[in-house]
Amino acid sequence: PAPAAPPRPAEPPLSAAQQRLWFLHRLEEEPTAAYNVPIALRLTGTLDEHALERALTDLTARHEVLRTVFPEREGRAVQRVLAPGDAPVPLAVEATTSEALDAALAAAAGLPFALERETPLRAALFRVASEDETSPHHDVLLLVLHHIAGDEWSVRPLLGDLATALAARLDGRAPEWAALPLQYADHTLRQRERLGDESDEDSEISRQVGYWKDQLAALAPELPLPLDRPRRSGTGHEGGIVEFGLSAATTAGLRRLASRTGATPFMVAHAALAVLLHRIGGTDDVPVGTLVAGRDDAAVHDLVGFFVNTLVLRTDTGGDPTPAQLVARARAATLDALDHADVPFERLVDLLDVERSLDRHPLFQVMLNYQTRTAAGPDLGHLSSEPVAVHTRTAKFDLTVTLVQEPGPDGALNGGITYRTGLFDEATVRRIADWYTRVLDAFAERPDHPVGGCRLLGDDEYRQLVTDWNHAEEPVELLSPAAEFTRHAESTPEAPAVITGDRTIRYGELLADTRSLAALLRAHGIRHGAPVAVLLPRSAELVTAAHAVLQAGGAYLPLDPDHPAARLAALLEANPPA
Repeated sequence: PAPAAPPRPAEPPLSAAQQRLWFLHRLEEEPTAAYNVPIALRLTGTLDEHALERALTDLTARHEVLRTVFPEREGRAVQRVLAPGDAPVPLAVEATTSEALDAALAAAAGLPFALERETPLRAALFRVASEDETSPHHDVLLLVLHHIAGDEWSVRPLLGDLATALAARLDGRAPEWAALPLQYADHTLRQRERLGDESDEDSEISRQVGYWKDQLAALAPELPLPLDRPRRSGTGHEGGIVEFGLSAATTAGLRRLASRTGATPFMVAHAALAVLLHRIGGTDDVPVGTLVAGRDDAAVHDLVGFFVNTLVLRTDTGGDPTPAQLVARARAATLDALDHADVPFERLVDLLDVERSLDRHPLFQVMLNYQTRTAAGPDLGHLSSEPVAVHTRTAKFDLTVTLVQEPGPDGALNGGITYRTGLFDEATVRRIADWYTRVLDAFAERPDHPVGGCRLLGDDEYRQLVTDWNHAEEPVELLSPAAEFTRHAESTPEAPAVITGDRTIRYGELLADTRSLAALLRAHGIRHGAPVAVLLPRSAELVTAAHAVLQAGGAYLPLDPDHPAARLAALLEANPPA
């Protein structure tokens, strides 16, 4: 039976995940597109825009969260669900060319939302002109969803329901689909009931909170990273991306390692990333963020909404483990985190009393995603589609490492690193991507060799560090303290060298006394490197004796008259004087 929706107020509260996004939205001095989720599909022909408009209205009627605005009431944001007729999805239709398409998509995807008054879904249809007779005219559909209303999982039901509605509208009828058992606001209230109250020690939320308090105790506020610029209040969320690919041999080796250790490919990627961050940051304590779907309740599988939760995976890389051993650690950390995945990340930040700042993400600064790419998009209006990558040029975290498994059991494994341009140069992130690739190569090729032997540097970097930057253009003259003292004394004979009480010994006099005593030492058989013990209190005579030993070529062995006789005897036994 379908779960009963709990009673809800006219304006339900935000979920914990939504509250964090709302907080960040209000904290930004300028609106940002960092939490926009662009979904672009290239179609095999042209789409009926009027049918698309009606289908988008059907879509928002089915999913309340897509027709919700988030006004503020007495200092707190609430969900205000609009009637279907009051929340049309903005649809822009624009003619463009293949060369201008990427820029047009990025510009449309980069427009921020005014969440207080604007519903969190907009659409654009780009009519791409044909270049010649062999490339026919086609459309590209762009949907931009704000993260407060959806996550990666939401893309499937969103596109599926849009396809159903569009097919119906093209046939001149309303879509027919089974009613959703719940809406997003209902789930928010049900989840609070299921987890219980933190004040109840026997509640599920209390169990999970206790785990995270122990797991993240004494975590450093910031992971050391090779920043090109220091953090500052105006760093912002402007982003860039560096892409990389893995060889077929490395991809196959990583799959074998996952199978051998009973781990998932994500866990292998996490262990390798922990090695990289350990090597470039010099710390054994490596926190990495990742996402969990948050849809254990089957009633929400077909629902558009922001269910995803953020987990912190804390890994100890100490002891120079092998890749196989470190994958086992990453596996344990991941499974433990998934068993306690219901505590909203935003609540965790509050419980741990972490300082909130726009300059630095709390608890972790590096995010890891592992995705599987679908071979094709849904059919829309009797037209087949394929996904189109859209870069919003924004970055939520310092670094976001994403690995994408291409379709098929032997599909290639490619990746990208999104970075904050206010902190990193592209060249730096390119090096980080190269280093990560080499760590993954080592995991695939040498899973039983300690990770400390993994070489991050390429041949060019190694030669630059060891040879080019270490080359002495001028020969280095070997200097001795005795020669330097003589040179200085001869050039400044009248300068004061030693002041003791009311007596001043000048460099010329000190040099003469030193040479006289050195000659006496040589006459007594002192040769190069021979230890000469000097037992004198702090005095002018001690200075003369020390320099004389060095002038004679001996090795100065100081003995303090105030030290115990046993210590003096031990020094003389270890260094028999000439």
